[in-house]
Amino acid sequence: MLFALWLACLPHNAAEVQALGDDPEQVDRLVRALRSPRDEVWKTAYAELLEAGSEAASPELRESVIKGKTEAPRALLVLGELGDPDNFDLLAGAQQVPSLQSWADEAFLLAEESLYYSIRDEPTVAVCEAYLLWFPEGPSVREVQDILYDEQAWQAYEALVKPDEVDLISFVRAWPRSLAARKAYQDLGQLRVRVAEEELRRGRPERALDALAQARAYDPDLDTKELEAVARQDLGRALLEHAEVDKAILELEEARRLGARNEDLLGTLYLRRAQERFERLEPVGGMEDLRHAEEVDPGLAETVGGLRELQVRALLEQIEQSGKGRAAAVEAVLMAGPAHHEVLSKVLMAAVDRGDCVPLVQAAHVADRHGAEVWVRSELARALAVADERVSTFLHPTNVGALLDGDAMFSLDSRSFRGEALGQLVCYERLVGAAQKQRDLGADFGKVLPGPAPRTDEELA
Repeated sequence: MLFALWLACLPHNAAEVQALGDDPEQVDRLVRALRSPRDEVWKTAYAELLEAGSEAASPELRESVIKGKTEAPRALLVLGELGDPDNFDLLAGAQQVPSLQSWADEAFLLAEESLYYSIRDEPTVAVCEAYLLWFPEGPSVREVQDILYDEQAWQAYEALVKPDEVDLISFVRAWPRSLAARKAYQDLGQLRVRVAEEELRRGRPERALDALAQARAYDPDLDTKELEAVARQDLGRALLEHAEVDKAILELEEARRLGARNEDLLGTLYLRRAQERFERLEPVGGMEDLRHAEEVDPGLAETVGGLRELQVRALLEQIEQSGKGRAAAVEAVLMAGPAHHEVLSKVLMAAVDRGDCVPLVQAAHVADRHGAEVWVRSELARALAVADERVSTFLHPTNVGALLDGDAMFSLDSRSFRGEALGQLVCYERLVGAAQKQRDLGADFGKVLPGPAPRTDEELA
């Protein structure tokens, strides 16, 4: 019955505990309850005193220890677990009292742990310094030193008044490993962004881009896309005024990637450069620019289509003629797209019929760049069948025997025949080489393509 009455006198909720600071008598009852032999009583009082906090509970607890009251040993434990550095001098003094020494030692262990968790929850310079003063060999010394370093850095950062770039750089050099240094770097990034904005207002986009690059170097998480898009756009237009079309396209393309709307201008520039490249006999670059123009500005599709058709016709004529530039012409027609494969096929097969397989072999070399692998493999298979039949005719024993029989082998007809036969053989071998490369990439030519076995003596002759 007495125990129940005692418990009824103790606070049991947060509101009652919070009121302890205004009720010294209640705190006194809790402190005196620490002397109880009943675990239920003193442990409840112990917990309530911890809940009350150091400011409310410490005065009565300290008095108990100083006056050597019965509850002094347990009061020491409470003082230690409260983790208030203001009480550590009392704990140190109690270590000199034989009857309290072991309690004070245990209290210091509790104090170290509580102070550490206080630092983790709400770090301050004063609390960190207290830990390092009282527990120079504590288990968390290195971590507390790092936390103290950060807290001191924050104090130094907060002491800066309207810092400029020089101030912030000096701060970062003084506190390089601190969390505050990251904030200083972010501030530096913002300062450089403001510089970039000013450079843009003054019509100096290159300097603005330099400032934005510095801003991102200071703060990699800084989003400068919108401002950079404006700077790239302005720089592209400035380059265009100086007739530097290639550089202007690069800047405008980058501005578009960053979100700028410049489709009309960029598409027109691609179209202009395509025409210039065709005039300089650079058909591959010209076709590439036509594709870009149409991708950037679909409104140019009709103009691009007309120019492409015109160029394809000229390129097909070039392919039909032997000479420099045929390889580029073949690739350019491939780049023009599948719609032109049929007419290209006619030109290539006509060349094979003449013993000229060079254009088709060149097409096979570059087909994978332009998604034409299936088409070119089909053309190779057709060409191999034609070339194989022609070579077989030239190598027929009757023809070979006639060519090598007596004076006939020196006749004009024989020499012409041998020249044509050699051309067909060379064509056939080139086609075989191109087809073998395609086979290595997964193509299947069936029996049209000879295996890796060596040539017979008759074939070599």
